[in-house]
Amino acid sequence: MRKVTTYQLIDGIKRNLALLIVPAIVFFGLVFGLGMQKVGGSYEASAILIATAGEDEEISYNKIILNEKLGNIYSEIIKSPDLYKRVANDLKKGGSTLDFKEIMAKSDFDVNPQAGLISLSYNDDNKDRAADALKSICENFRQMAKDYLNADNLAYLHEVLVDQASKKKLLIFSVAAGVAGAILGLAIVIIKTLLSDNIADEDDLRDLDFDVLGSSDEISKIKAKIDHRLQDGVLGITSLGKVDSYELAKALAESLAPANGVLFIDSKNAGEIEGKFLSDENSFKVLRKGEIDYLAFPAKASDRIFDTNEFFAEIANRENSYNYILIDQKSLETADPYLTARLCDMEVILVDGKTKKSTLDKAISDLRELGIDYCGVVYHK
Repeated sequence: MRKVTTYQLIDGIKRNLALLIVPAIVFFGLVFGLGMQKVGGSYEASAILIATAGEDEEISYNKIILNEKLGNIYSEIIKSPDLYKRVANDLKKGGSTLDFKEIMAKSDFDVNPQAGLISLSYNDDNKDRAADALKSICENFRQMAKDYLNADNLAYLHEVLVDQASKKKLLIFSVAAGVAGAILGLAIVIIKTLLSDNIADEDDLRDLDFDVLGSSDEISKIKAKIDHRLQDGVLGITSLGKVDSYELAKALAESLAPANGVLFIDSKNAGEIEGKFLSDENSFKVLRKGEIDYLAFPAKASDRIFDTNEFFAEIANRENSYNYILIDQKSLETADPYLTARLCDMEVILVDGKTKKSTLDKAISDLRELGIDYCGVVYHK
């Protein structure tokens, strides 16, 4: 696992915001959707039952609620499908088509055995049906408690009330789920960043022991390093991935030109030289533009031209006429940089955040096998 700085983690988070946002939205939506399905409507009916003492009996803890076991029995009765089957039959008399499973899904309860309180609620999009359903749940529950426990001491602390359904609890749980989703996304981003083979930035290149010339906006620094290490010679400039090296090569040529003779070879005709001034293997046409001499090839013909003896002879004949010959090549995914390798004293490779370390390692190894000892890397901004 590679070493990753805090800055790189932050940058990884910025580049992978979707991995934070999407899980948060999915978790929030899932919990909210399931909650809304459970809530089932805009109206909430509520009632509270209390276990009371018998007539002429002193009210005591033991009379209000026998023990924890009795509270558990109440809970099991309320969760029993038989209770809701009875309720479904009651509601059918009023024209309802709900089955007992739907009624169970819309119901909720809470048993407090210490206080002898049983809170029940039912949600529905029909106000009258919400009241009727909860009333039936309460009455059938009381009857079942009487049948099974011989307990006729459940009374209403408050009768069935219907109000607008509160979604406060649902929103709290949904937000909590969204936060959990974001935390999961953050963990994924951190793991992805730690395990990623992509180059994060210029500092990452240095940490990975590449020879870094600078970033693409530091032309003066790159020029100074090239001047110090190469002094004069043939300089190949290429790239990895979709990033193009032309702007870097042109800026570098313009930076070197005031104090040096510079020949700039544009293998992609990115400078858009008119067709009649383009060169081929049989005719090399040098154009003067400002302080730079230009030699431009049609983009589709560069690999064919670079593979000819005529091109090598042309460069060999002109090498003593210039301090620097810059060859702007197509990417390292093409043949161009490898065809010109035996001419180049140095290769500058432009990379970006999508470039993989393993790909850059292999490319530099391949170039060194072809005789280029020095390969400087520039990070594209």
